[in-house]
Amino acid sequence: MVRVELRSLKRVFSDGTFVGPIELAIDDGDLLTLLGPSGAGKTTTLRMVAGFIHPDSGDLLFDGKSVLGVPPRERSIGMVFQSSALFPNMNVFQNISFSLDMAGWPFEDVVARVEELADLLNIRRLLNRRVDEISGGEAQRVALARALARNPQLLLLDEPLSALDPQLRERLQAEIRRIQRRLNITTLYVTHSQEEAFAISDTIAVLRDGVVVQVGTPDEIYDHPSDEFVAQFIGDGNVFEGTVVEASGGILTVQSDDHHFKIAGSGARGDHIVFAIKPEDLRLGLEISDSLNGTVQNVIPRVGMYRVTVSLDGLSVVALTSDAEMARTLRGEIGRRIALTFDPHDAIIIRSSQGRPE
Repeated sequence: MVRVELRSLKRVFSDGTFVGPIELAIDDGDLLTLLGPSGAGKTTTLRMVAGFIHPDSGDLLFDGKSVLGVPPRERSIGMVFQSSALFPNMNVFQNISFSLDMAGWPFEDVVARVEELADLLNIRRLLNRRVDEISGGEAQRVALARALARNPQLLLLDEPLSALDPQLRERLQAEIRRIQRRLNITTLYVTHSQEEAFAISDTIAVLRDGVVVQVGTPDEIYDHPSDEFVAQFIGDGNVFEGTVVEASGGILTVQSDDHHFKIAGSGARGDHIVFAIKPEDLRLGLEISDSLNGTVQNVIPRVGMYRVTVSLDGLSVVALTSDAEMARTLRGEIGRRIALTFDPHDAIIIRSSQGRPE
């Protein structure tokens, strides 16, 4: 299909807010997801790629050629939005065939292409239905078929599943990934959901305040966050900072307020350390110990797990446990003091500096 490069792409708005400069590359046939909270600049970046927003500086290349002066309709892109935006006066077949009809395709070719896409997306039975006779999930399938009708070289998806219920969203995630791989189409996907990004992406670019703060595979982003924001945004990571008070045998004892953490790493006494611990790496104990102790604030059931929030002297720490009996006990005793432990090698050092920071 196409390789897309964003080279220092930047847009400044009249109120002083900005997005960029963005440096990204989407390899031919890959699915790259722009992930970040609301207002991070995800949709603006996608719309610059589409040509709906013109950047103030930088360049945008498709297969090495700048497309900044190319109108959106000539960039060979397909788009799907949060709202399916189907034409209400047309049936499903007519919605999918619209761009083909406008391009003057012969009727027989239009029918063949629509039926091919309908089979790919399992919506052939819907072709003669009105738009108001199909569900939200079916409407997004139709919107995807319409976006793919003219065989675009680049597919742009802007929060396409955010309005759907969780179970349907999970099913359509798998469908989008299956179709993207089947067609080998270069894809730029926008979402604020880390679960969604991890489910479908080859590469994830995490955005914050208009700039990219980390790019990597889902595993790289999750296992090696680049800073405190990424560690906290991805997977509810627990971030701590403190001063090394002892270093021996590859284990650092870090004092943070009145607590002492033992983490694996290199450093020296007096170094300032910022580190993270994933919720699934924290173990809960009902008996108070000499380790970390906190107060249970909340216990929320999840599929196969329980999310336990513990107050560590005012700092909220999140732990995940599959121990149903312990979770039931804690749900009945909110406010109880419990112990927290973790393997020192599970701690992720985000930043380390000699002496205390200014």
